[in-house]
Amino acid sequence: MNCRRVQPLLSAAMDDAHLSSAERRAVEAHVAMCAACSTFERRALQVRTAVRIRPAEDVPDLTDRIMAGVARGSERPARRSWRRRPARARAVVPAIAAAIAGLLVGSLVVGGPWRSHPQTAWANEIEQGVRTAAPSIDAFQGAYTITERGLSPAVPERSLTMDVAFLAPQRFRLDVHDDTVYPSSAWTPTNLTYVENMPATYLSGPSACLGSISPVDCPTASSVSKVGYSSAPPVPADLIVPLATLGSVDGVQVLGEAEVDGHDTVEVRMPFSRAGPLFPFLSLGGTWRPFFADDIVTVWLDTSGWYPVETQVAPSADPARHGWEMRFGLPHESPAVPILDVALASVSDARPDPASFRIGRRDVVSPANMDQVFGYTPAAPAAPAPLSLVAATAPHGAPSAPTSVLLYADGLDYLRVAEDRRWSGPGPFGSIGLDAEDVQLPSVGAALYEPAGDGLGRRLSIHAATTDLFLESNLSRDDLFAIASTIGVDAAPLPARWRVVRAGAVTLLPADPRASLRSMGLEADALSMPDGYVAASATRSVEQGVDVGVTVTFRQEDTDAAGAPVLLHMGTVRGAAIDTAPDPERVSIGTVTGRYSPSGSQLMWIEGGRSWSVQGDLDLAQLVAIASSVAGAHG
Repeated sequence: MNCRRVQPLLSAAMDDAHLSSAERRAVEAHVAMCAACSTFERRALQVRTAVRIRPAEDVPDLTDRIMAGVARGSERPARRSWRRRPARARAVVPAIAAAIAGLLVGSLVVGGPWRSHPQTAWANEIEQGVRTAAPSIDAFQGAYTITERGLSPAVPERSLTMDVAFLAPQRFRLDVHDDTVYPSSAWTPTNLTYVENMPATYLSGPSACLGSISPVDCPTASSVSKVGYSSAPPVPADLIVPLATLGSVDGVQVLGEAEVDGHDTVEVRMPFSRAGPLFPFLSLGGTWRPFFADDIVTVWLDTSGWYPVETQVAPSADPARHGWEMRFGLPHESPAVPILDVALASVSDARPDPASFRIGRRDVVSPANMDQVFGYTPAAPAAPAPLSLVAATAPHGAPSAPTSVLLYADGLDYLRVAEDRRWSGPGPFGSIGLDAEDVQLPSVGAALYEPAGDGLGRRLSIHAATTDLFLESNLSRDDLFAIASTIGVDAAPLPARWRVVRAGAVTLLPADPRASLRSMGLEADALSMPDGYVAASATRSVEQGVDVGVTVTFRQEDTDAAGAPVLLHMGTVRGAAIDTAPDPERVSIGTVTGRYSPSGSQLMWIEGGRSWSVQGDLDLAQLVAIASSVAGAHG
């Protein structure tokens, strides 16, 4: 890949577009060796919270239709016993049936953004069960059937099988075999093999292609990709224990108990945008149908092993989906008919053959030789328990790659500690943006923190006088902070010039979030934000010495597993220019008219000579409620 191809893909990925694994890894390899694209990536990451500040074009008023809509398998063997290592005392989980008997009637939204956060036995069981299961697994083998509907008129239904294997420490394998009978040889079967043997990855399969595209326009050849060092989190992990998806059930609808083919399960529901880690195969390549962000995902979790027994995707009833269907050339799809079903056919805790995870070019450094290879003693946590050091590597090449990476793991739990003693900015070291939260780590000092998102786990960046560190993990925030606090460095304030980012004529500067709200004429308590969200960070946009915009980022105060922030932006109206979003729809916000972009989950309006927008992984009613509270504050 060249820079002209890589930089649009980097921008697309930061806008939550799905890249195939082959594209993602090709981009990663190019960025590691290209100073220009490495700089572009860092600066794009820093400015990704900036939102559009131009007035909306005149489009049909769809308020009534949208708001009216907002208001409203194969045979498998019986369940087998599941052996696990004993749970640690820090998270003992009682039997789920006894814990919830008689406590739950009907469905319950646990911690949904517009309701209170009831701490029911169901919520505790799911969160604690998933968290406890992750480190307790030493081996896993699962076989699955995949049924996909609506790929194209020529292929209305497809049948595939999938095998997933895990062997501690941090070895994963996923194989997809396409059993579909296609109408012609123009169709390329989606046969995939993906292997992770940290820190290396291997992928074999056809390049990604949406099912709405004519098959003759899709690549037919399979490709093989090997990467000696990958910074991406483990791809198939949530098929084994959905830690990234259900480490918190805030906003997840818990429907109750159900028996599924001999498994005692708990049934939960969430939007597709939250459930991405449950479908890792969609990003690895091959031909797959598209999915709407608010399509409904239902998961049946085994209450003994906490692995998904069955996962279904059904079309959303949101009227905004109709426009999306038209853009993809899809017919109207009924919410009553699932469009994707992933069902567990068999499960075992027998150890897979270690040879099935073998990858060449694994640049692993022996702990005994780290000082010699790295040229320094890497900063390491003094108390990583219960995790232990399982690998160390010195990534090659790179303006952007760290000089050393230590990998700690315990079952499915992991922690990466990357270090770069050459880092000189701009921006903090690692995948940390200007909207990161300032935190204090005991015995270490100041750090920047971002919750899970952007395809990564929870992240910390620490600047010290002689080194810079980047920690990334699927541990809870508290556990990550506790381990990071033993890392043995004295943090120093991030140089002010590192926190200044220039994008053309605009300079982005960090700002105090509450002071920024006051500059907007707002108070945090007066805003109709989802429950638990607080103003976490802010940035100012300055052009030729004049403030032209301010963006405040809101995040969950108590939990960040759901991850998605809410961005509130106020900016200067620029002449008669218009926004270029592909799917604008007019929506009433009190006495003003705004424009809603379903693909970007963004609502924009003009008020008081200023351009406003609110953006986040929320439905339209929630965005309108926030916008109305902003408009009401100025009424």
